[in-house]
Amino acid sequence: MSDLPVIAFIVVLATGVVVWLVALVLALVGLARGAVSLWQTIAAQASAARLG
Repeated sequence: MSDLPVIAFIVVLATGVVVWLVALVLALVGLARGAVSLWQTIAAQASAARLG
């Protein structure tokens, strides 16, 4: 039973790493979506300015 604290620590550490990775991926996806929408807005305004 002496290995139980070590196992619990490894499980908690792994869970924390997974949570951080998921948060990082979500943040990157959000930034990418924001950049794409911003670029689309700028492109639409530029094309509208060229057409008008």
